[in-house]
Amino acid sequence: MPVTSNPSVSRFTLVRQVGTDGNGKAVFKNKSYGNVKWDATDQDVYDVGMALGNLSQFPAQEVIRYDNESLVNI
Repeated sequence: MPVTSNPSVSRFTLVRQVGTDGNGKAVFKNKSYGNVKWDATDQDVYDVGMALGNLSQFPAQEVIRYDNESLVNI
């Protein structure tokens, strides 16, 4: 049986370095944002993530996008 995928949920996570621990290793915190339009381009998601990160005391180091799709029998 053929299967198709339907986009369902998209979100992104900002990774920010918030300091270092006692051993000098970087300490990171993540902040996730949901309800991203599934058809938003990667560049748009990245630009929004970096803009939000720059509003914070600790700028974004990385933007990670997560796209979920439902698989259905047709």
